[in-house]
Amino acid sequence: MTRKGMALSIAMVTHYSGHGTSVSVNHEWKFYTTSVGKAVGSCGETDGKEIVADTDETPRPGSDSKAPFPGGVFKLDIEGEACTYKCDGNNPGRLFCP
Repeated sequence: MTRKGMALSIAMVTHYSGHGTSVSVNHEWKFYTTSVGKAVGSCGETDGKEIVADTDETPRPGSDSKAPFPGGVFKLDIEGEACTYKCDGNNPGRLFCP
């Protein structure tokens, strides 16, 4: 990334919707810039900003339900740099920037 001390943080936000006696669960992945070593808060609090991924893919979970990762290819504009985050859903994936 261009600013020293900044990192990419990826947070999974889970939404629950009740339907009588059942509940539907929807997971949504969000990308943020944060300071190195700083996590994104439970409501997206961060000293960085949210980055909207340019993709037609819906992030898919990997085979390990204990540690899901956002599987897919996501184009991210990080501080003016065209970066790509790639992940197969089974590991943290990699960020590629020029």
